[in-house]
Amino acid sequence: MVKDGSIAINGITLIDGTDGAPIENASILIEDGKFVRIEKSPAEPFEAATVIDGRGKYAMPGLLDANVHLLDGLSLTNNFGGIEYLARYEGRLKELCEEAAQLSLKYGTTTVFDTGDPYRPIIGARDAINKGEVVGSRIYAAGAIIGQSGPFTRDFMVDGRTRATKRFADRLDSLWEWPGLGGELLLMDIEDVADRVQRHVETDIDIAKVFVTDHLVSSFQNSTAYLQFSHRVLERIFSIVQGAGLKLVTHTSSIESLDTVIDLGADVMVHHNVSQQVRMPDSLIEKVAAFKGWGAPQPVTNRFQHGLEAIGHGWARYGGGAHRDNLERMIQAGANLCLATDACESSIDRMADFTPEELTDRPWDLGRGSVYWLTAMVETGFTPAQALRGGTRDVAIAYGVDDKLGTVESGKIADIILLDADPLADVANVAKLNKVIKDGVVIDTAALPDNPVATVDGKFD
Repeated sequence: MVKDGSIAINGITLIDGTDGAPIENASILIEDGKFVRIEKSPAEPFEAATVIDGRGKYAMPGLLDANVHLLDGLSLTNNFGGIEYLARYEGRLKELCEEAAQLSLKYGTTTVFDTGDPYRPIIGARDAINKGEVVGSRIYAAGAIIGQSGPFTRDFMVDGRTRATKRFADRLDSLWEWPGLGGELLLMDIEDVADRVQRHVETDIDIAKVFVTDHLVSSFQNSTAYLQFSHRVLERIFSIVQGAGLKLVTHTSSIESLDTVIDLGADVMVHHNVSQQVRMPDSLIEKVAAFKGWGAPQPVTNRFQHGLEAIGHGWARYGGGAHRDNLERMIQAGANLCLATDACESSIDRMADFTPEELTDRPWDLGRGSVYWLTAMVETGFTPAQALRGGTRDVAIAYGVDDKLGTVESGKIADIILLDADPLADVANVAKLNKVIKDGVVIDTAALPDNPVATVDGKFD
């Protein structure tokens, strides 16, 4: 009997996200949002309410991104349009998160791990998507970041308070820091820090992130990085977070900070190849490779890197030099690495200010950035198969959700993307999307975003 809402995909080449070889002439049956049957060359094609002819096409799990910020953290940094962004969209931040999740889904990323955004907007967007009220990538949310202050502080806009009213700045900072996780933690007694973190993990977050080093971007430009917490305070934070059953994500930007979080047992280490352009010693690379946790590096494509170098752009320091060398050696050493873009949604006005070099293969573009990550990792030393696993199964393993996501296997959630070309021949073929299926539903990607906010021109009537 054919079930309502069921989908059959017949005759497709399946790259299922495991270590197995591609399955040619595969048939896949989806019912009630799950994969229920997967067979190679069945005697008869599968029947379903919707039947998709997969001949000449390729299927793989929907992509997962281990590190996004659905609100535009980059625009908030160093006054890159940040005050304009906050003033224009205050009161609509949940809608921005939803729109950003739709942009991710539009390009085949079916699950994102938002490792830092204001609690209420991101949790509201997550819940609306989970309830089916809004279409979008599945969100796992960290809420505020432990040890990061709001947008009108040194962590984002150093002189932002000279350009805005105090009441407005206070309101936005408190939104980003709730429930009291900002820079004041750095001055507190260990028991007071523990109390704040305990309150945080008792909210409705899915994961938690801690700033081990600062987020002052000007310090990155000046090749400095500050350890924010003492080792004993970090150890206490890790104990509370992981004791609550949450995966702990770390922000590091120096050799010592990375060494520290490995010793403490971080679960996911974002952009851990960044070391302020100081080459990591071989002993640390070996330590990373032996570590059971996961690194979530942010490589850039050769084209993006060369473009920034050609115009003398300061952010050429981010993906090149020692940071590229660190990542190459991590790959060679066999470290656990998974897809992470740090992507966010910029307003259309902000994007209009970028040069062509800044826009070409821009790694922080939601959805499209995932394809750039895959391409960059192959250019840096991954095989295409490693890159595809890094963008699917390995993210799920890193966050402990591999029992339901990350591979195309019976019983798992039916997140799958259909491609018009072989991604094992060229990982950039992941951009050649034919269909996106999430939770067993074919997504009308052409209709996304269906409630444009930051992607429309800001005009006054």
